[in-house]
Amino acid sequence: MYNYGADPSLSAVQRIKVVGVGDGGCNTVDHMYREWSNGPELVAVNTDAQSLQSREVPTKIQIGSNVARGLGAGGDPKVGRLAVEEDRDLCRATFEGVDIAFFVVGLGGGTGTGALPEMIDAAHRAGALTLVFATLPFGFEGQERMQHARKGLELTRSMADSVVLVPNERLYELVEEGASIADAFRHTNRIVSQAIMSLWMMVTRQGLINLDYSDLRKVVRLSGGTCVFGVGFGVGSRRTQAAVESILSSPLLIHGQLLADSAGLLVSIVGGPDLRLQEVDSIMSAISAKAGANTHIAMGAIIDERWHDRVLISVMASEEWQGGADAGEPKRRDTALVKKDGATVLDSGVAAEQTSMAFDTFGRGRFKDVEPTMIDGEDLDIPTFVRRGIPIEK
Repeated sequence: MYNYGADPSLSAVQRIKVVGVGDGGCNTVDHMYREWSNGPELVAVNTDAQSLQSREVPTKIQIGSNVARGLGAGGDPKVGRLAVEEDRDLCRATFEGVDIAFFVVGLGGGTGTGALPEMIDAAHRAGALTLVFATLPFGFEGQERMQHARKGLELTRSMADSVVLVPNERLYELVEEGASIADAFRHTNRIVSQAIMSLWMMVTRQGLINLDYSDLRKVVRLSGGTCVFGVGFGVGSRRTQAAVESILSSPLLIHGQLLADSAGLLVSIVGGPDLRLQEVDSIMSAISAKAGANTHIAMGAIIDERWHDRVLISVMASEEWQGGADAGEPKRRDTALVKKDGATVLDSGVAAEQTSMAFDTFGRGRFKDVEPTMIDGEDLDIPTFVRRGIPIEK
């Protein structure tokens, strides 16, 4: 077990919670609880009473006891959504006084996919910054689960300040041949755990190079869209080289290609008191050399005496950047979830001004290697106005 904990005497610690939603999210926060000797508050949220009872995390919240009867959502996101609605006040109380809410979820299931958007809405109403770490299903989990995951990801991206996506299919390259499915999921838990902990340490510890809560808030709000995360770890005399090589070869970052394609990078470096400034410079030089010429890079370097002879590098790469390095924070819509024709949708509360938009092509982005969603001969992953040739004018 690593002691990642921040020393409260060194800095004013923001109120941070890590919330696992559904079975997948609860598995991850349980892993965090076993691995961390201290850290941010961990919360497990689920509709399945038996599964929730088996968790080691002290704070557990069962939602939807009437609609789900403690038996889980049965893979139906509608049940997950109704479960949060049933316990809306309890969910909102969970985020009172919270500055940053990390959500962990395995998209595709009923509770995680359906309950997550409502939980994010509750956190926003409490004034919290929201970062979601989401995994997509393996291919063998079935097309229906992948379709649920895609729809859930679309709504989640509309709600959260930032979404860090971990496609499980890329984990094949990270585990040894013949590894069990349990090993693969444990590896996912480890990556998400390290990523969240590095961000938590970044904003709660005085560092060699500080990146505080306001910096993180700005970077996350400006980054927009979906992000991906890579983690590199090194020990001993070649710790820096090993950690950098691990980052640049990470399948989650498509072997460094996403660093070159990304519009914004958030880099966190954690090391012991023996970490030299030249090593930090070497790490950032290697990452900057791989990044694009106009990529916005924000970084922090944390020194912790318990990390002697070790270094951890975490990189969050964003597809978009909604302003330059000196840009102010974008205005966020006052969004809320409303019901329309029996479905949960977003309501901005204001009328949007239509401007001309050029949509000449449509890319599948992260889902380029996944089977399309075909209904009656139409690919539903392509926007309706593109499929039907509808022009959008100013």
